[in-house]
Amino acid sequence: MVANMKLGLSIVSLLRYFTSNEVIDILAKAGIECVDFPFYSNDMVDPWPFAYENEALRRAEELRAYAEDRGVFFHQAHEPFTRGLTGDKLKCMRIAAALGCKYFVMHPVFHMSYEDFIAYPDKEEEALKEYFPELAALAGDLGLKGAVENIFGYDSKRDTVYKIAMARPEVHKAVASCSPYLCACLDVGHANIAGNDPAQVARTLGSSLEVLHVHDSKDRTFEHTVPFLGNIDWQSFMNSLKEIGYKGVFSFEVDNFLDAFPTQLMPKAVRMVGEIGRYMKRMGR
Repeated sequence: MVANMKLGLSIVSLLRYFTSNEVIDILAKAGIECVDFPFYSNDMVDPWPFAYENEALRRAEELRAYAEDRGVFFHQAHEPFTRGLTGDKLKCMRIAAALGCKYFVMHPVFHMSYEDFIAYPDKEEEALKEYFPELAALAGDLGLKGAVENIFGYDSKRDTVYKIAMARPEVHKAVASCSPYLCACLDVGHANIAGNDPAQVARTLGSSLEVLHVHDSKDRTFEHTVPFLGNIDWQSFMNSLKEIGYKGVFSFEVDNFLDAFPTQLMPKAVRMVGEIGRYMKRMGR
């Protein structure tokens, strides 16, 4: 039931200004139950000792316990933006598992140039179907599920957005369904920027959709702001979640919105995000 979804939030912005424990407290007070943890962030106010895995794992277990005592749970983690099966990526999977994450969000970090994409439109899909299952199997060994995120291509020479493989919903679904350890992560703002109707994308993904990144945008503007400040039809999107029986977390990725506020006001901005989330859940009844 959409009305019963838990709310989540990407904490990359908050970690620039608050300690990890303070961030958990902010979320708990805002009524946001789930965390999207960023392994791609390098400017945390209290940096994690990622270079020392045992220490990082110990810290992850301590933070998990602190969060769960306050009714907050780690739901998903963003992988680092590196190519291939690097040691850092595998280390992050182990830390994500220690945090208690269910999903490890995976990006198609390699994609074809505009020229190559036009010449060989199916080549990228084939490469992705080889890459993701291998990575997902490693995640599965740790009790994680790989959530494959949709992205779009941008050609700076032509100032144009083009629909690389993972910007096409039917390909996104095929890739996310090619392993039992994979599912689809729908970034709503990315879909809008690519020229797709997010509601129709959700319907196409259907039961493969298990993870959301919720933020608004205005066509090709990369804003990462809260719903109702862009041009996405949110009533239509909430209706689509209800139609497909989405049972996952309604997780916001609104870093630019939060970054617009002074540090002292950011906890109140997070509370506003929570209020928006609760309003949107009522839209889906």
